[in-house]
Amino acid sequence: MPIPIIAHIAQFKYEHLITHWAQYTKAAIAVSTIAAFKFWTSGRTTTWERKMNGMVVMVTGGSSGIGQVVVEKLASLGAQVVILLRTEPDQFTVDYIMDLRKRTKNQLIYTEVCDLSSMLSVRKFATKWIDCTPIRRLDMIVLCSGVLLPPFMDRQTTEEGVELQWATNFLGPYQLLRILRPVIYGQPGHREVRIVAATCSSYILGNIDFNDLDLSNHPYPRKSPWKVVGNAKLALMTYLYDFQKKAEAHERPDKMPCNLHTIMANPGVVRTPGFRRVVSFGKVWGLFLYLLLWPFWWLLLKGTIHGAQSFFHAICSPEFASITQPVLVNECSIVEYSRKEITDPEFAEKLIKAADAQIDEVEKQYKKKKIKKSKK
Repeated sequence: MPIPIIAHIAQFKYEHLITHWAQYTKAAIAVSTIAAFKFWTSGRTTTWERKMNGMVVMVTGGSSGIGQVVVEKLASLGAQVVILLRTEPDQFTVDYIMDLRKRTKNQLIYTEVCDLSSMLSVRKFATKWIDCTPIRRLDMIVLCSGVLLPPFMDRQTTEEGVELQWATNFLGPYQLLRILRPVIYGQPGHREVRIVAATCSSYILGNIDFNDLDLSNHPYPRKSPWKVVGNAKLALMTYLYDFQKKAEAHERPDKMPCNLHTIMANPGVVRTPGFRRVVSFGKVWGLFLYLLLWPFWWLLLKGTIHGAQSFFHAICSPEFASITQPVLVNECSIVEYSRKEITDPEFAEKLIKAADAQIDEVEKQYKKKKIKKSKK
């Protein structure tokens, strides 16, 4: 191909290529520089692949953003994927699932209703999952769900009265894993089980008050709602670390070693629908401004595919099969924790005790409200 092009140029003597060679060189350098900078901001990519035929994977937040990319990856690898949705699937979701089955040639893609912001919804799904004999197969749980409210927005609470970001980012996943613990422990010793959870750098800002986990008695940080998300991610990472340690200490009936591996993945700053909502302040004019600055966001931030690379690495890499410690993955590499509380057993004990008390109180109060409504 290059030889005919060179012969064509030599035959017809494109003099303007010679005359304006300096301008073309500058343009080529500019394009190469932008491409190199974009390659750098996109982060590392994993090279691992894995056959997952027959494996059952549960995914939260799998209908949009990074979770959607993870679901497509799992489906292409042959896994049976169970997507947890907030509500019953609408026609758009049904069409998406049917199209995904067709594109990946994988018919084992299903949806279940499990709203992580509702403790009763999580309990209803999780108890239905464990109420089965023999124990249902479960090879992996991928926690991709997350909520970050835009700045200057008032406190948002769930129907059960819990702060929305705290409930979705920590309390719901905590409730899910707490109830599914018997299923996770009951998997055969030869079967590797992984828990892959999304985290973010805001966990460094976490400052948890055990007397008021949902910040109901404190001024809501309207200018910086990511502080609440930081609390939730710090709490989730602490619980996952403790969850792994307790699994290692658990004595299996078959005397096999612990087969659970917990990985926390940090995708970085990604152009997801949640990021678009935060940057646009949840306003129409903000969305218009976001669209005007889209080349800037494209150049500096990752897309969902590049943002999901750490998840792909956590799902496919064989190195985690031999690591018994809970690990944090950033840019497809294992990094150290920036907060000492994560590995502190006393901190974890206080957190679990406070979270259990909050969930019990939430379920009790919500049941009372439902009884009053039914009587009326």
